[in-house]
Amino acid sequence: MEKDDGTGERLDEEVEGLRRRVSELEQAEKEMLRVRKALEQGMEALNIVLENSHDILAILGKDGIISYISPSVERITGYNRDRLIGTNALETIHPEDMERFLVAFTAGMVKPGKAINMEARYRHVDGTWHFMEAQGINLTDNPVVGGMVVTARDITDRKAVEEELKRSESYYRSLIRNAADMIS
Repeated sequence: MEKDDGTGERLDEEVEGLRRRVSELEQAEKEMLRVRKALEQGMEALNIVLENSHDILAILGKDGIISYISPSVERITGYNRDRLIGTNALETIHPEDMERFLVAFTAGMVKPGKAINMEARYRHVDGTWHFMEAQGINLTDNPVVGGMVVTARDITDRKAVEEELKRSESYYRSLIRNAADMIS
């Protein structure tokens, strides 16, 4: 009769341990696929939001180079998004607004967390000048962002309404002044 040294039992235990480990890995893989799918759905939803936003979201490096710009830029400005990435944001700023833009941008880049607000004209792809309102925050210290996050909105229509309102107020003021002169 052969002596049982426990080898068979140890092998059975090892096989059972390996089976448990394979089962754990299969469960981990299923969870990873679930997380990946949720992440893809979240990214798809974010892209839909960015495409349909009335605002442009961009990340500018310290040198003003665009490292990211939202898909809405094409609908708002007419510029191809992929062609803008890697270009300098200053290229479309009106020459008369350039110094003010540079001062605000430079001031914003002085310190992480610093916020800026400004208005400037930009050249639309059709060659016309439009007004843009922008807010930025310096996130250069954030390794994921590494630049200034800028949210910009075309305010050309609002500016036109404001200008018309000024003209209208001026017209009515002059009517009132002239009417007062005629009465006296």
